[in-house]
Amino acid sequence: MKLLIKGYQKIRWVVMLFIILAFVFITYNTIIHQESLAMKIFIFIVAVIVIGVTLFYEYLKKKYTDLQKSLVTAHSIKETQALRDELVKLDKVNGMKDSIALFDVLFSLDKNQPEETLRLLDQNDKFFRSNLDMILVRRFSTFKAYTLINNRTQTKKAVQELYKLKETNLNQSKKMSLLYNWDQIEAMNLGYAQNDPRKALKVYQSMDTSKMNPRELLHLNVEIREMAHRIKDEGLITETNEVINSISIDSPFRGN
Repeated sequence: MKLLIKGYQKIRWVVMLFIILAFVFITYNTIIHQESLAMKIFIFIVAVIVIGVTLFYEYLKKKYTDLQKSLVTAHSIKETQALRDELVKLDKVNGMKDSIALFDVLFSLDKNQPEETLRLLDQNDKFFRSNLDMILVRRFSTFKAYTLINNRTQTKKAVQELYKLKETNLNQSKKMSLLYNWDQIEAMNLGYAQNDPRKALKVYQSMDTSKMNPRELLHLNVEIREMAHRIKDEGLITETNEVINSISIDSPFRGN
Protein backbone atom coordinates (compact mmCIF):
# COMPACT_ATOMS: atom_id res chain seq x y z
CA MET A 1 0.00 0.00 0.00
CA LYS A 2 2.80 2.42 0.91
CA LEU A 3 4.54 1.67 -2.41
CA LEU A 4 1.29 2.35 -4.27
CA ILE A 5 0.85 5.68 -2.49
CA LYS A 6 4.44 6.71 -3.20
CA GLY A 7 4.02 5.65 -6.84
CA TYR A 8 0.85 7.68 -7.16
CA GLN A 9 2.53 10.73 -5.64
CA LYS A 10 5.46 10.48 -8.07
CA ILE A 11 3.12 10.16 -11.07
CA ARG A 12 1.11 13.13 -9.80
CA TRP A 13 4.23 15.29 -9.54
CA VAL A 14 5.35 14.25 -13.06
CA VAL A 15 1.93 15.15 -14.46
CA MET A 16 1.98 18.47 -12.61
CA LEU A 17 5.47 19.26 -13.95
CA PHE A 18 4.32 18.43 -17.48
CA ILE A 19 1.30 20.74 -17.13
CA ILE A 20 3.47 23.59 -15.81
CA LEU A 21 6.03 23.17 -18.61
CA ALA A 22 3.23 23.12 -21.17
CA PHE A 23 1.78 26.29 -19.64
CA VAL A 24 5.21 27.97 -19.73
CA PHE A 25 5.66 27.00 -23.39
CA ILE A 26 2.23 28.33 -24.37
CA THR A 27 2.83 31.53 -22.39
CA TYR A 28 6.23 32.01 -24.06
CA ASN A 29 4.75 31.58 -27.54
CA THR A 30 1.95 33.99 -26.68
CA ILE A 31 4.42 36.63 -25.44
CA ILE A 32 6.80 36.47 -28.41
CA HIS A 33 3.89 36.95 -30.83
CA GLN A 34 2.64 40.01 -29.00
CA GLU A 35 3.66 43.36 -30.46
CA SER A 36 2.68 45.45 -27.43
CA LEU A 37 5.34 45.59 -24.70
CA ALA A 38 2.69 46.35 -22.09
CA MET A 39 0.72 43.24 -23.10
CA LYS A 40 3.88 41.11 -22.95
CA ILE A 41 4.58 42.32 -19.42
CA PHE A 42 0.96 41.75 -18.39
CA ILE A 43 0.94 38.17 -19.72
CA PHE A 44 4.27 37.46 -18.04
CA ILE A 45 3.06 38.76 -14.67
CA VAL A 46 -0.18 36.74 -14.90
CA ALA A 47 1.79 33.61 -15.82
CA VAL A 48 4.16 34.06 -12.87
CA ILE A 49 1.22 34.52 -10.50
CA VAL A 50 -0.61 31.43 -11.82
CA ILE A 51 2.50 29.24 -11.60
CA GLY A 52 3.40 30.63 -8.17
CA VAL A 53 -0.06 30.01 -6.73
CA THR A 54 -0.19 26.51 -8.25
CA LEU A 55 3.20 25.53 -6.87
CA PHE A 56 2.42 26.97 -3.42
CA TYR A 57 -0.90 25.10 -3.25
CA GLU A 58 0.91 21.88 -4.21
CA TYR A 59 3.42 22.63 -1.45
CA LEU A 60 0.57 23.01 1.06
CA LYS A 61 -0.93 19.71 -0.07
CA LYS A 62 2.45 18.02 0.43
CA LYS A 63 2.60 19.52 3.93
CA TYR A 64 -0.86 18.12 4.62
CA THR A 65 0.24 14.71 3.35
CA ASP A 66 3.17 14.86 5.79
CA LEU A 67 0.71 15.80 8.53
CA GLN A 68 -1.51 12.83 7.70
CA LYS A 69 1.48 10.49 7.83
CA SER A 70 2.44 11.85 11.24
CA LEU A 71 -1.13 11.36 12.48
CA VAL A 72 -1.32 7.77 11.21
CA THR A 73 2.06 6.71 12.58
CA ALA A 74 1.00 8.18 15.96
CA HIS A 75 4.64 8.35 17.02
CA SER A 76 4.58 11.79 18.68
CA ILE A 77 1.75 14.13 19.62
CA LYS A 78 4.26 16.98 19.94
CA GLU A 79 5.73 16.47 16.46
CA THR A 80 2.30 16.17 14.86
CA GLN A 81 1.12 19.33 16.62
CA ALA A 82 4.18 21.19 15.29
CA LEU A 83 3.44 20.07 11.72
CA ARG A 84 -0.18 21.12 12.12
CA ASP A 85 0.74 24.58 13.43
CA GLU A 86 3.23 25.07 10.59
CA LEU A 87 0.61 24.24 7.97
CA VAL A 88 -1.97 26.60 9.51
CA LYS A 89 0.63 29.37 9.60
CA LEU A 90 1.44 28.87 5.90
CA ASP A 91 -2.20 28.67 4.82
CA LYS A 92 -2.95 32.40 4.86
CA VAL A 93 -6.07 32.14 2.65
CA ASN A 94 -7.63 29.09 4.39
CA GLY A 95 -7.33 26.94 1.29
CA MET A 96 -6.86 23.89 3.49
CA LYS A 97 -9.61 24.85 5.95
CA ASP A 98 -11.76 21.73 5.52
CA SER A 99 -8.77 19.37 5.52
CA ILE A 100 -7.49 20.94 8.73
CA ALA A 101 -10.97 20.75 10.30
CA LEU A 102 -11.03 17.00 9.62
CA PHE A 103 -7.51 16.58 10.97
CA ASP A 104 -8.30 18.55 14.14
CA VAL A 105 -11.24 16.29 14.99
CA LEU A 106 -9.16 13.13 14.58
CA PHE A 107 -6.19 14.61 16.42
CA SER A 108 -8.31 15.77 19.36
CA LEU A 109 -9.24 12.13 19.94
CA ASP A 110 -5.55 11.18 19.86
CA LYS A 111 -4.88 13.86 22.49
CA ASN A 112 -7.71 12.47 24.65
CA GLN A 113 -9.68 15.71 24.39
CA PRO A 114 -13.21 14.42 23.72
CA GLU A 115 -14.93 17.68 24.74
CA GLU A 116 -12.80 19.45 22.12
CA THR A 117 -13.83 16.81 19.57
CA LEU A 118 -17.50 17.59 20.16
CA ARG A 119 -16.84 21.34 20.00
CA LEU A 120 -14.99 21.02 16.68
CA LEU A 121 -17.75 18.89 15.17
CA ASP A 122 -20.29 21.51 16.17
CA GLN A 123 -18.10 24.36 14.91
CA ASN A 124 -17.71 22.69 11.50
CA ASP A 125 -21.21 21.26 11.39
CA LYS A 126 -21.86 22.04 7.70
CA PHE A 127 -18.64 20.37 6.54
CA PHE A 128 -19.28 17.24 8.58
CA ARG A 129 -22.70 16.87 6.97
CA SER A 130 -21.47 17.52 3.40
CA ASN A 131 -21.33 13.88 2.24
CA LEU A 132 -21.75 10.31 3.50
CA ASP A 133 -18.13 9.87 4.49
CA MET A 134 -18.10 13.06 6.53
CA ILE A 135 -21.37 12.11 8.20
CA LEU A 136 -19.76 8.78 9.11
CA VAL A 137 -16.70 10.58 10.52
CA ARG A 138 -19.00 12.86 12.49
CA ARG A 139 -21.05 10.06 14.01
CA PHE A 140 -18.09 7.83 14.80
CA SER A 141 -16.12 10.69 16.34
CA THR A 142 -19.14 11.61 18.46
CA PHE A 143 -19.45 8.00 19.58
CA LYS A 144 -15.74 7.73 20.33
CA ALA A 145 -15.77 11.04 22.23
CA TYR A 146 -18.57 9.89 24.52
CA THR A 147 -16.77 6.61 25.25
CA LEU A 148 -13.75 8.65 26.37
CA ILE A 149 -15.96 10.92 28.48
CA ASN A 150 -17.55 7.75 29.88
CA ASN A 151 -21.06 9.06 29.32
CA ARG A 152 -22.98 5.83 28.84
CA THR A 153 -26.30 7.49 27.98
CA GLN A 154 -24.82 9.57 25.16
CA THR A 155 -22.66 6.62 24.05
CA LYS A 156 -25.81 4.54 23.53
CA LYS A 157 -27.44 7.32 21.50
CA ALA A 158 -24.32 7.85 19.41
CA VAL A 159 -23.85 4.18 18.50
CA GLN A 160 -27.51 3.91 17.54
CA GLU A 161 -27.00 6.79 15.11
CA LEU A 162 -23.99 4.96 13.66
CA TYR A 163 -25.99 1.78 13.09
CA LYS A 164 -28.83 3.75 11.51
CA LEU A 165 -26.36 5.24 9.06
CA LYS A 166 -25.01 1.79 8.23
CA GLU A 167 -28.51 0.40 7.60
CA THR A 168 -29.53 3.40 5.50
CA ASN A 169 -26.38 3.13 3.41
CA LEU A 170 -27.11 -0.50 2.51
CA ASN A 171 -30.05 0.69 0.40
CA GLN A 172 -28.16 3.47 -1.38
CA SER A 173 -26.26 3.22 -4.66
CA LYS A 174 -23.40 5.37 -3.37
CA LYS A 175 -21.67 3.56 -0.52
CA MET A 176 -19.67 4.97 2.35
CA SER A 177 -15.93 4.44 2.37
CA LEU A 178 -14.61 1.75 4.71
CA LEU A 179 -13.20 4.27 7.15
CA TYR A 180 -13.89 2.28 10.31
CA ASN A 181 -13.97 -1.34 11.39
CA TRP A 182 -17.57 -2.30 12.17
CA ASP A 183 -16.44 -5.25 14.32
CA GLN A 184 -14.55 -2.76 16.46
CA ILE A 185 -17.62 -0.54 16.64
CA GLU A 186 -19.65 -3.53 17.85
CA ALA A 187 -17.00 -4.29 20.48
CA MET A 188 -17.12 -0.66 21.62
CA ASN A 189 -20.91 -0.88 21.75
CA LEU A 190 -20.75 -4.00 23.93
CA GLY A 191 -18.07 -2.61 26.21
CA TYR A 192 -18.99 1.05 26.59
CA ALA A 193 -22.71 1.27 25.79
CA GLN A 194 -23.85 -2.14 27.07
CA ASN A 195 -21.21 -2.36 29.81
CA ASP A 196 -20.34 -5.97 28.98
CA PRO A 197 -16.53 -6.00 28.89
CA ARG A 198 -16.20 -9.79 28.56
CA LYS A 199 -18.33 -9.93 25.41
CA ALA A 200 -16.53 -6.88 24.10
CA LEU A 201 -13.14 -8.56 24.59
CA LYS A 202 -14.28 -11.63 22.66
CA VAL A 203 -15.09 -9.43 19.67
CA TYR A 204 -11.87 -7.43 20.02
CA GLN A 205 -9.77 -10.57 20.19
CA SER A 206 -11.45 -12.09 17.12
CA MET A 207 -10.56 -9.08 14.95
CA ASP A 208 -7.97 -9.23 12.19
CA THR A 209 -5.56 -6.40 13.02
CA SER A 210 -2.93 -7.22 10.37
CA LYS A 211 -3.94 -4.31 8.13
CA MET A 212 -4.36 -1.72 10.87
CA ASN A 213 -2.05 1.29 10.93
CA PRO A 214 -0.26 2.35 14.17
CA ARG A 215 -2.90 4.94 15.08
CA GLU A 216 -5.70 2.39 14.73
CA LEU A 217 -3.73 -0.15 16.76
CA LEU A 218 -3.13 2.42 19.49
CA HIS A 219 -6.84 3.23 19.88
CA LEU A 220 -7.76 -0.44 19.65
CA ASN A 221 -5.40 -1.29 22.51
CA VAL A 222 -6.65 1.65 24.58
CA GLU A 223 -10.15 0.23 24.28
CA ILE A 224 -9.03 -3.33 25.08
CA ARG A 225 -7.10 -2.03 28.08
CA GLU A 226 -10.21 -0.30 29.39
CA MET A 227 -12.14 -3.58 29.16
CA ALA A 228 -9.22 -5.37 30.87
CA HIS A 229 -9.37 -2.85 33.74
CA ARG A 230 -13.07 -3.53 34.18
CA ILE A 231 -12.52 -7.26 34.61
CA LYS A 232 -9.21 -6.76 36.48
CA ASP A 233 -7.10 -8.69 33.95
CA GLU A 234 -3.63 -7.49 34.92
CA GLY A 235 -1.88 -9.55 32.24
CA LEU A 236 -3.94 -7.99 29.47
CA ILE A 237 -3.46 -4.52 30.95
CA THR A 238 0.32 -5.00 30.84
CA GLU A 239 0.15 -6.39 27.29
CA THR A 240 -1.87 -3.47 25.94
CA ASN A 241 0.32 -0.94 27.76
CA GLU A 242 3.36 -2.39 26.03
CA VAL A 243 1.73 -2.04 22.61
CA ILE A 244 0.58 1.52 23.26
CA ASN A 245 3.97 2.59 24.62
CA SER A 246 5.77 1.03 21.65
CA ILE A 247 3.69 3.09 19.21
CA SER A 248 3.81 6.53 20.79
CA ILE A 249 6.45 8.33 22.83
CA ASP A 250 4.11 10.93 24.31
CA SER A 251 0.49 9.85 23.93
CA PRO A 252 -1.76 10.72 26.89
CA PHE A 253 -2.90 7.09 26.67
CA ARG A 254 0.54 5.70 27.52
CA GLY A 255 0.45 3.30 30.45
CA ASN A 256 2.80 2.69 33.33
